[in-house]
Amino acid sequence: MELFAKRYSFYEINNHLPVQALEVVALIKDALKLYPSPFNSQTVKMTYNFPKSWELVAQMPFGGISTTPPPHLMSDLEEKLLILE
Repeated sequence: MELFAKRYSFYEINNHLPVQALEVVALIKDALKLYPSPFNSQTVKMTYNFPKSWELVAQMPFGGISTTPPPHLMSDLEEKLLILE
């Protein structure tokens, strides 16, 4: 059993990482830049090779937008992550 515990110890949930915490933060930042979101149509433009002059606009199925939403506030990634050392 001890061999199994050592074999799967990588999956144990704790605050000891096999890489530096700053590397994890950098990796997450890079991954978030590549992750498609409804606020970023760059992935769609690159995938389907749309001309740069095209603007992707969503059509509302039940009429137009009744009110303008407030601006989306972006917070720093460092404020969202808790880094345990």
